[in-house]
Amino acid sequence: MNNNNNNRTSFIDSILASPGFQPGAVRPVVLSEDEQKVKDLIIKYCAYYNAEHADLQEPLVARITGGWVRDKLLGRESHDLDIAINLTSGLEFAEGLNKFIASHASELGIEPKNIHKIEKNPEKSKHLETATTRLYGLDIDFVNLRSEVYAENSRIPIAAFGTPEEDAFRRDATLNALFYNLQAEEVEDLTHQGLTDLEAGILRTPLLPFETFNEDPLRVLRLIRFSSTFGFTIAPECLQAMRDPRIESAFMIKISRERVGVEIFKALSSDRPQLCLALVEATGLYNAVFHLLEAYHPAGVNDFAPPASNLEIALRAANDTITRGPAALVEKVVHNRASPTALHFWLAVALNPWEGVVAQDEKKKPVAAVNKIVREGLKLSTQDATTVAKALALHAEDLGPLGAGPARIADLDRLALGLLVRKAGEHWDLFFLYSLFKDLVSAYTSNNNHAAATTDAIFEKYNLLVQKIQDLDLDDAWALKPIINGKELSKLYGSKGGQWMTRALQSLVEEQLRNPALTKDQAMEFMLERKSLFL
Repeated sequence: MNNNNNNRTSFIDSILASPGFQPGAVRPVVLSEDEQKVKDLIIKYCAYYNAEHADLQEPLVARITGGWVRDKLLGRESHDLDIAINLTSGLEFAEGLNKFIASHASELGIEPKNIHKIEKNPEKSKHLETATTRLYGLDIDFVNLRSEVYAENSRIPIAAFGTPEEDAFRRDATLNALFYNLQAEEVEDLTHQGLTDLEAGILRTPLLPFETFNEDPLRVLRLIRFSSTFGFTIAPECLQAMRDPRIESAFMIKISRERVGVEIFKALSSDRPQLCLALVEATGLYNAVFHLLEAYHPAGVNDFAPPASNLEIALRAANDTITRGPAALVEKVVHNRASPTALHFWLAVALNPWEGVVAQDEKKKPVAAVNKIVREGLKLSTQDATTVAKALALHAEDLGPLGAGPARIADLDRLALGLLVRKAGEHWDLFFLYSLFKDLVSAYTSNNNHAAATTDAIFEKYNLLVQKIQDLDLDDAWALKPIINGKELSKLYGSKGGQWMTRALQSLVEEQLRNPALTKDQAMEFMLERKSLFL
């Protein structure tokens, strides 16, 4: 069901009001050395082709389209080029270009390249053959200018040769519909809004927004991703169309879960994951995006109703977690782009209402609903699903010290802290940060005044906890191994391994946590003294 967004409170509105793009004049298109080489080569081939086909009603023209043009005008680098052709298919153009290179190799100083044909596939809009190759170190796709017609129950269009105008108006946003004409060396704004929208940072559909989104609801997620990536503002009329319940229905019918996952993965991995989630909430698409497929609904539950989104409170809590939480954890978990933990944190934020909800797997066995939402609803990796599900599960469990106040944390010794880190495991930093976030969600939900004393105590507890873990050098306690292995312990005790071994090695690890300077000889002596406890 599409959520009612009329009563959204101010925090999400504040996120939407300041997406982050700084308006200003677009920059001139400046080609890199390799891009200039590609341009010169394409122009030479087009001139050759036009001379060989003098009876053509219009000349062969090549245009760079899409994100490359947008990025260049914003002063950003882009390494993938889509080159659209007006008279031939992309494959025909690429094959002709390759023959031209072969016959002019010495003059051009380049060898023919492998042309990778993309097969026609009506189910994937490949009615007209396209090709991909690599020139001067750049990945290039050759396509034809297209027009599109959509079937009622599919987002996959029937494509045909089109004019430059038809190709521009079929695109998802005016600022993505800008072309760079290689022969004319100029930007073409055929929607007559692309340049002004790019300067202002406005995402606007070239055609009427409802029809645009209803034909292909994936465009909704693409605009959310572009907004999250660049800080663009979605035009009010587009945002209003996205909220139409018919768009949610089309979304569920026409978009594969793989495509949903790809767009959400990119948006949550961008500079503005909060904006992504704010837009998901503002468009009423929370349940459509974070969807538990019917096959995994809890056993024995008729008319299963998913938990309601709490993103208004959750985003406020996430923001406070990042700004007031343990700085070392925030840096490692949220701001470390080399690690997937930021994605996991934001997925956990989005899915926190699902904490404790049990679904069923393919074998009808109980499984965390969050696991299936991430793995099957978004088609992300098994590791992503397992990690996010564990974050929610650990918070639902009683982790002892995390449920205590600052005074209790201050009294914890090295052993207690080390065991806490070990119970949480490799991603303890993510799990602790999520636990802080969830404690704030609970406080904000139960206390309309957001009492400073309550939240101050939560931050004091977690900041103190993490500081003590770092001061005692317990960051890697989760990976601590017994200084004596099982084979050595069996020899020391003169006994074969058995159930006693697990208890004995756990006792040794606990002693290592108490005494990090423990040597192997000291460990041998320690275990000999306790032999009677295990055998």
